[in-house]
Amino acid sequence: MPRYFFHVQNDQALPDNEGTELPDLLAARVNAVKLAGEILKHHAETFWTEGEWSLKVTDESGLTLFTLYFLAVEAPITRRSQRQS
Repeated sequence: MPRYFFHVQNDQALPDNEGTELPDLLAARVNAVKLAGEILKHHAETFWTEGEWSLKVTDESGLTLFTLYFLAVEAPITRRSQRQS
């Protein structure tokens, strides 16, 4: 069974040195979305101030298979109304 590695990159690199055995690329994609959801859930309070982060999935040879990017962008009107509060 292939091993996939789920590397998180935010203000620091958080490499996955163990990987996860999964049956195929589709399972790796599903796992990546679930993992990203867990990360977002645990950082819901700070997500808007932490900046961009990504989840890169590689195979055993280090080949990047896909990357998920996460970035919060507020409309200017939202930022203005927060300063007035």
